[in-house]
Amino acid sequence: MLQTSVGFMQPHQLSNQTILVGQRKVSWVSWEVMTRPKHLGGLGFRDIEIFNLCLLARQSWRILQNPASLSACLLKAIYFPNTSILEAELGTHPSQIWRSVLAGRDVLTQGLIRRIGDGRTTKIWDDNWLPRDCNMKPIISLKVNPPRLVSELIDETTATWKEELIREFFLPMDVSTILSIPLCTRR
Repeated sequence: MLQTSVGFMQPHQLSNQTILVGQRKVSWVSWEVMTRPKHLGGLGFRDIEIFNLCLLARQSWRILQNPASLSACLLKAIYFPNTSILEAELGTHPSQIWRSVLAGRDVLTQGLIRRIGDGRTTKIWDDNWLPRDCNMKPIISLKVNPPRLVSELIDETTATWKEELIREFFLPMDVSTILSIPLCTRR
């Protein structure tokens, strides 16, 4: 499950030529047609590159969920000793395995969303934290010098959102999404 180069396993450049092999004709079809579902006129093959990225994302998820596993401990000791897998960088001399795990991690982070809790570790403009199908970060700030952490939007004494502050800095569609997020009332 290593990440391969794009052209290695996929015949992208096949044309629609007909070649005579013995007494039979061979009609070539493009990779896009081969990977299209059968009900859409394709052959129903899996796109190997996307399938490979899904498997690599699963490996990154396992590292995130089972940090005590042997593989997670080994990768952490070598490549990201002071951070988590989500903040890890490529480094100076990465192995092909580490490059592949990071490619899977990048796919994984597109769909991950943070739970708020007290909001002290959630960055408003960098982390996915808004529960919606796309644009899981606020779109834009309406004013300069916006708050940086979600905890700045929470009133700690009442465990509620600071609604006036939220309406001041965020677009209406972001405001409604933020205010719909339940907050932790335990301290």
